[in-house]
Amino acid sequence: MGALLIGSPTIIFRSVFGNKRIVVCTLTFGDGSSTWTTGGFSFEPSVLGMTAFEYVGISGDGQQFYHYDYTNSKINAHLPAATTGATYVMGAANASTPAAGTIRLLCIGYGAF
Repeated sequence: MGALLIGSPTIIFRSVFGNKRIVVCTLTFGDGSSTWTTGGFSFEPSVLGMTAFEYVGISGDGQQFYHYDYTNSKINAHLPAATTGATYVMGAANASTPAAGTIRLLCIGYGAF
């Protein structure tokens, strides 16, 4: 298995509000045979032409939910554990192979477009 394939973001909306930059985009990943990177996959503000993120909201794909790790600039996915209802972070301890999916992100940050 190779590393998880991450596509370039597809920009849906881009705007400036005061000193903040706002981007809504989609991000496609996975192919059902590639491995989710331990600790999540890198998603730097520079990918969207920003210098820093103040907020990253991520919609799930119906199979897991996501959060942005601001300290490490990574997107993590969570799945419910089958027996306890608790969650675990995909790729945090063990590699996993997610099916292809697309998530939508709302990113608010700083920097010129």
